Amino acid sequence: LSQWLDDNSIDLHIIDMNVSTKDAMGKMFFTMMSAFAELEANLLSERTKKGLEAARARGRKGGRPSLPDHKKR
Repeated sequence: LSQWLDDNSIDLHIIDMNVSTKDAMGKMFFTMMSAFAELEANLLSERTKKGLEAARARGRKGGRPSLPDHKKR
């Protein structure tokens, strides 16, 4: 997003936080928030994968339940 904003000469202004990507501090703030958002997304993905692995180790199968034979085509 940051690169797209730069490529299109768009400045982001967050009024209630008094932040703008027009100056160096605002760009740094935006970069840091982007990094934290990416970190949180990666941590969520890791937790989800570990949870699925633990469930499989306990014998839990994922996905939706199978249909009974009389309902299959």
